[in-house]
Amino acid sequence: MTIPVIGIPCLNRADLLLRCIRSIDHAFDKLIIVNNGNDPGVKAVCEQLGDEYLTKLVIYAPGRNLGVAASWNWIIDSQPTALYWLLVGNDIKFTPGDLRKMNRFIRAHLDYVTMPANQGHSLFAVTQRGRDTIGAFDEGFWPAYLEDSDHMYRVKLANAKWADVPDVHAIHGEAPTYGSHTIYADAELFRRNQETHRANFEYYKTKWGGAPGEETFIVPYNDPALSASDSRLPMPRML
Repeated sequence: MTIPVIGIPCLNRADLLLRCIRSIDHAFDKLIIVNNGNDPGVKAVCEQLGDEYLTKLVIYAPGRNLGVAASWNWIIDSQPTALYWLLVGNDIKFTPGDLRKMNRFIRAHLDYVTMPANQGHSLFAVTQRGRDTIGAFDEGFWPAYLEDSDHMYRVKLANAKWADVPDVHAIHGEAPTYGSHTIYADAELFRRNQETHRANFEYYKTKWGGAPGEETFIVPYNDPALSASDSRLPMPRML
């Protein structure tokens, strides 16, 4: 059986994006790339893939950096009837058999809301149950970081089922540092990330009454009119 959707947000590092896609060794129905940047290499890769994958490929270029959470939301919203959505960082490289294992495990646990593999929210699935129970990702965490902590705290509040997919060996990034390589590709982006990461951390504490692992609220902002699945901001956040 095929993977319904593989969704990849991307900002830069076209070489790693292409590496990720070339490591896909399992059939899929849709491959969605959200091109959040203006890297000509990423555009070239997308054009190349368009000729190769034809109707299976969806490219979305919003003309600005939506951020990770909004990109995930767009991927899910664009294919609303999918059985599940596999969300992947562009700097992930699958090892042989990873996707077969993930597809088999996820399909056997569609009552679970989310299923990360060995790289946390750089490689994870959201099921229809997850979309409907936990809600959308909070786009207030921009452009990246803490959206995963927010998601998992809401999973905890919902007392929902989730599990790590076992025996996956995907690689995140490249030697010698590994991990996320988006911010390492651009010195200015790396500098700005230090500011936005701090802002996201403060936003998390405002929303949940404490840092990840130290939350004191069971609804956002301790507002009884809201529920944990109300993931989007009640008003625009100034960044």
